[in-house]
Amino acid sequence: MGRKYPQVDDGDKTEISLKEKEPFWVACCDCGLTHKHEYSLKNNGKTLVVTISLAGLSTGQLRRHSKNKYIKNLKNILRKLSGRRQVV
Repeated sequence: MGRKYPQVDDGDKTEISLKEKEPFWVACCDCGLTHKHEYSLKNNGKTLVVTISLAGLSTGQLRRHSKNKYIKNLKNILRKLSGRRQVV
C-alpha cells in the first residue's frame, strides 16, 4: 500500500505530533518532489531539532503513479521559467 500524504494548500498550517517517532512526509503539489521531515526535542523540550532530507525514491514513485498530473505541471513550470530567463 502506498504512502498517504496529507492534503494541504499553500499557506495552510499542519500539526505534527512530536510524540510519534514516525517521520512526516511532504510532497510538492506541483512537481511531486518529496521530502522526509524528522522532528525531535532536546534540552528538556527547549530546542526543536528538524532534519529534512530529499526522498528520491518516494519522489520517483509518486511521479510514476501520478504521471500525467506531474508531467503537465512540470511542463507548465518550465514554460513559465523559460519566459523569465534572459539570454546574455
